[in-house]
Amino acid sequence: METRFKKSYQITTNMFDKNDIIKVSTLLDIAQEIAGQHAEILGCGFKAMIEKNLIRVIVRNYIEIYKTPKNFFDIDVVTYPLKPRFVEFNRDTEFYHDGELFAACRSTWMVINIKDYKVEAPDFFKDLTDGDGFFKRRIKKLLLIDKSLLKEARDQEVLFSMLDHNGHLNNTRYLDFYLDVFKPENNPKILQIEYTKQSFLGDKLKLFEYENEDKKYLYGYKDDELRFYLECTEQGE
Repeated sequence: METRFKKSYQITTNMFDKNDIIKVSTLLDIAQEIAGQHAEILGCGFKAMIEKNLIRVIVRNYIEIYKTPKNFFDIDVVTYPLKPRFVEFNRDTEFYHDGELFAACRSTWMVINIKDYKVEAPDFFKDLTDGDGFFKRRIKKLLLIDKSLLKEARDQEVLFSMLDHNGHLNNTRYLDFYLDVFKPENNPKILQIEYTKQSFLGDKLKLFEYENEDKKYLYGYKDDELRFYLECTEQGE
């Protein structure tokens, strides 16, 4: 079975930031959409999994941007799953404009049984793409920064418009939180986000920021419980 899937996308103006650069959340939205379509083709889409009481839960997104996607209105996207690693399921996605690679990302998932919320490793993924994928290496989990070093940034309530079809805060919305807190003038070069626990409608998150040399960090807590954290290295001037 063909395990690489390619599709062209039209970028609309609401997908850009104020500098006419495609938002990182847009790229992850597209990666999420094309992954879902490809999973349906492979027979392990949302409907097939929910019939088995299974859902995918994102635990990590990693993206590298090699060329600033300014005024890119037409892009081509290639996606493919990697061979499972224990209970982790990885998928790489490549983004092209006029035949030139400008970004690539990896999403890492786990599969949860919604009856008991235990992690499972279903065997219908076992015959998918082998190898190390685009990045040729494992993307390791980010180290935590002590909360005492973080600076309080803002409060953020989870609104209805932010939810995905599992009823969770959509994983791409965290990247918009990053834009709203830091208001960056430079496009991200490398961005990694760790999802530690799902957030739901009405959850009130407190966002914290931290900066260290060329890196910026955003942490989200509900009370004292960490829900997500990210690290971003921005492009130079």
